[in-house]
Amino acid sequence: SVNTDRTIEYGVPDADEQRRGRTQRSSRGVGRPRADTRPRARPPREEILFQAARLFAARGVAATTTREIAAAAGLRQPSLFHWFPGKEAILEDLLGASIAPSLALAEQIVAERGRPSVRLFRVVRADACQLAAFPFALGAWLSPEARAPRYRRFWAQRERLAQLVAADAELAARAVFGMVESSVAWPRRAHWTPDTIGDAVARLALRALLRDPGRLEDVVRQAGP
Repeated sequence: SVNTDRTIEYGVPDADEQRRGRTQRSSRGVGRPRADTRPRARPPREEILFQAARLFAARGVAATTTREIAAAAGLRQPSLFHWFPGKEAILEDLLGASIAPSLALAEQIVAERGRPSVRLFRVVRADACQLAAFPFALGAWLSPEARAPRYRRFWAQRERLAQLVAADAELAARAVFGMVESSVAWPRRAHWTPDTIGDAVARLALRALLRDPGRLEDVVRQAGP
């Protein structure tokens, strides 16, 4: 389950805000025109995020301009600024949305107690599934610009995620989540579903960490679906 409060903090409107936004936009008439009038599968704000993430991953944040993002989203540049003040705000939104669900679920899992190995398996599996299912490319994580002070909240939350599951084994936690996060750069294959990736990454991690790897199936069974 996604922590709605955290999601809102990163600019993803809740249902009430979306309804209010639709009412306000309809009262203004047709709204801001698109540069490209072809039908789009996603609403403008989501299309901006999708295209920005794609460009950030392919070219880097520094080399991508708001004009290019707007053009890829089928918008005029002023229309992009209706949704975001600049590309830094877009990157901040993408980073925040990528970590919030995993952190919320990890906090829930840790609060449930149980064996550390089972908790670690469940958190790693859920995080890998979440990243694999994330609708936007996350290559921007690897960009130097993502380390700017503006994004320190994201990195603090990422640190919190690792500490939740292995506060007494920091090195192991960093290694595991480094492996999880590397999956954002993997090529997408039709038979690699988010569940397949999540289960594979969690199994690899636990097999390496367990004192007795033969207990892996017992851990998987206790972790549940």
